[in-house]
Amino acid sequence: MRKSTKNKLFVFFVIITFGLSSIAFVTTSFFTPPQEEIKPLESFVIEGEVNPLVEERYLQSGFTWMKFYYSEADPMLVAYIDSLPEQYADGSQPQMVVQKLQANSTYITIKGQNGEKEINATEAEVFSALCELLYVTPPECGLSKLLQGNTTNINGTI
Repeated sequence: MRKSTKNKLFVFFVIITFGLSSIAFVTTSFFTPPQEEIKPLESFVIEGEVNPLVEERYLQSGFTWMKFYYSEADPMLVAYIDSLPEQYADGSQPQMVVQKLQANSTYITIKGQNGEKEINATEAEVFSALCELLYVTPPECGLSKLLQGNTTNINGTI
């Protein structure tokens, strides 16, 4: 085969390849189902079930997600849980979402970029877990660790 014939065949092959890939792109864009639009949450404290895609989207965005399962919850604990998104905000931006769910027992699961934990529903355990799992920990966490570490005097006695 002559060199000019080979060049013409190569050019024809490249043009056909680009044409077919363009047709494939257009065809797949017509037949791909539209993705479900996820609306932002109206509040950072939610009562009841939430679409798992919403939860996943917030987790991917750096939020910490707390699920508060309760049967008969202490009103003081509920008020504390409700205040957490504002209390542990990073500046003016909350960094956590609280989801309250009815259950047979009372416990809390916390999931974030720094891991996942299931804890008893007490203020002390919630504080400790949030100090471990929040992306931006509040100054109180460092102060708490400092105070816990300084329980001995210079001689090493308590």
